[in-house]
Amino acid sequence: MLQRGRDVWRRGPAAALLLRRGFAAKTNGDNEDGDHRYRSSSPHTLKHQKRILEVVQCAHTQQGQPSQTYLPSIFKVPVDEGWPLHLHGKKFYFYYLRAAKREGLLAPEFVAGLDAFGFVWDVKHQAWQNTLLALETYKALYGNLLVLREFEVLKEETEWPRELWDLKLGDLVRQLRASQSTMPAENKAALDAMDFIWDANGYRWETNMLAIETYKSLFGHLCVPLEYVVQDQDPAWPKSTWKLKLGLRVATFRQWKVTMTKEKRERLETMGLGTRLSYQYPSPPRRIPLENQQKILEVAQFIHTNLQGHDIFTNFPKAKFKVPDQDPWPEHWRGINLDISTFRRAYKHGLLDPLIVAQLDKIGFVWNCLEHRWRLNIESLELYKEKDGDLLIQEKFVVPDKDPTWPVYLWRKKLGNLVHRLRASKNLMSSDRREVLTAMGFVWDAVEDARLLNLKALEIYKTLHGDFLVPINFIIPQNDEWPEALWDKKLGFIVRGFRAAQDSMPENRRAELDAMGFVWNVPVDNWARKIAAFEIFKNQHHHLKIPLKFVVPDQDPAWPSDMWGLKLGIVVNTIRRGCITLTAEQRAQLDAVGFV
Repeated sequence: MLQRGRDVWRRGPAAALLLRRGFAAKTNGDNEDGDHRYRSSSPHTLKHQKRILEVVQCAHTQQGQPSQTYLPSIFKVPVDEGWPLHLHGKKFYFYYLRAAKREGLLAPEFVAGLDAFGFVWDVKHQAWQNTLLALETYKALYGNLLVLREFEVLKEETEWPRELWDLKLGDLVRQLRASQSTMPAENKAALDAMDFIWDANGYRWETNMLAIETYKSLFGHLCVPLEYVVQDQDPAWPKSTWKLKLGLRVATFRQWKVTMTKEKRERLETMGLGTRLSYQYPSPPRRIPLENQQKILEVAQFIHTNLQGHDIFTNFPKAKFKVPDQDPWPEHWRGINLDISTFRRAYKHGLLDPLIVAQLDKIGFVWNCLEHRWRLNIESLELYKEKDGDLLIQEKFVVPDKDPTWPVYLWRKKLGNLVHRLRASKNLMSSDRREVLTAMGFVWDAVEDARLLNLKALEIYKTLHGDFLVPINFIIPQNDEWPEALWDKKLGFIVRGFRAAQDSMPENRRAELDAMGFVWNVPVDNWARKIAAFEIFKNQHHHLKIPLKFVVPDQDPAWPSDMWGLKLGIVVNTIRRGCITLTAEQRAQLDAVGFV
C-alpha cells in the first residue's frame, strides 16, 4: 500500500485525483444507478474495460463506422435496440478515461482496442482536424470558403465524410472569424494557407468592385443589362467573379447607393456608377463640343491654381461635378454641371481636342482615377514607412490634418482603413500589385500586424522606462515619444494578456519575448527591485531603519527611474509584520543586506 501511494505521488496530483474519483467501474451489482466511474482498486477493472470497449464498438457502428469515433465526456447509453440491453441507461465518464490516458494509467492493450475503433482521445485536436476537413471539403465542392451562415452539412450527403454529417458549418465559420485575434498562430496559418475568408462582407464588396472594373475595361461603360451574368470559366474575367449576377448587383448598388457609407459611394462615383442610367452611353461616348471641353479646362485650371494647395496633379472631387454656389468660385460658373466621367471616356477614345489635352497634361490632370488612387495609396504607405520605419498601421489611423510632414492631398486620408481594404482584396488583386506591397514590407496578416505593433510598443516602453513592468492601467499617451499608430493603445492590458497566456503561447512567440527581456513573473521581479532599493538606501544612509512614510523621491538621479515613487517605508513595515510569506531564499537576501 505504501509503495502504491509513492507511485501516485510520483505521477502527480492529476493521477491522485483520478484514483480518488475511481478508475474502474462498478458493475450494476456494485452500483445500482449504473454510474460507471473508474477505480484502480476495483476487482472489476478488466470487466469494466470490456464494457467500455463494447460501448465504443456500438457507438462506432451507430455512427456509421467513421474513421473517428467520438463520445462525449459523460455518455449515457440510450435505451434503444441498437445498444446492448445490459448497458441501457448506464453512464460512462469518458472525461476521466481520457485524463487517465494522458497520465499513462491505461494498459497498452486496452488503448489499442479503443484505437481500433478510432476512439477520439484528444477532443480539441480532433475537433480542429474536423474543422479543416470540413473547410477543405467545402472549398473542393464550391470553389471558395464564402460559407453562408445558415449552411449545414446534411445527413446522407455522400460528398461529405460521415463524421461531418449534421455539422453547422456556417456557425463554425462565424466563430472562427470572431476568434481571429485570439486564435493560436499555427491554427490561423493553416486557415490562411487554404485562403480562408476572414472578412466576408469585405470580400464580397471587393469582388463586386473587381467585376465592375472588369466590365468597364471590356465594354467601356457601366450600362450593365439587368440579366447580365459573368460567364463561367471565362478567361477574360477573374475567377472570383465567374457566375456573378453582375447586372442585378449593379442595379442594387444604384438603388441603395444613398444608404451606403460615404467611402463606398465615392468609390462607386469615381468608377462612374451613378444612381441613374441617363448619363451613361455605350462606348464610344458622344463627341463633346469644343465649348464644353474648354469649360472643363478652365475649371480644372482654377482648381489647380486656387483650391488644391499643391501643383502635383489636378483632379475633380467627383465624376459628376457641380460648381459650388459660393466663394471663391466665379459667379458665372456657379451651379453648372460638368460630366468629368464622360470627358475621360472621350479622352480614352481620342475624341478630345489635342490642344485641350495638352493644356490639361501641363497641370497633371488625372485621366485614370483608379490608377491615380493606387499611386496615392502607395505614396501614403511609403511616407508612413519613412516616418515610422514600418507599415504596422492601426485600423483607426488617419493622416493628420494640416500636418506639414504629409502632402496636403493626403491629409485626412484613412490610412488604417486603406490597410484593411488592401488585406481584404489580397486574393482579388493583380500579382504585380501584391508584389509591390510585399516588397514594401506590407503585413498582409492582421493578427501578425497587431502582434508586431505590440512588440514595437514594448520596445519603446523599455527604452523610456528601462523595464517591462507596465502598470495594468497604462495607456500609451499622445506625445512625441510614441508613434501616432500606438497612441491610446492599452499596453497594460496587453502585457497582462501575455503573462496570462504564457503557458499556452507558441514556443517561438515566447522565445521572441524572452529575447527582449520580457518579465513573466512580476512578483519575483518586484522582489528584486525591493532588494535593490534597500541596498541603495543603505548606501546613502548607512542603515536600514527606514521611516514608515519614506517614499523614493521622484526625479531623483540617485535612484533608478523605475523606483521613483516607491513607498519603501510601507514595504519594510509589511515585511516586518509578516504580511507576506517569505521563502528561505528571500530571507537570506534580506539578511545579506542587513535588514532589521
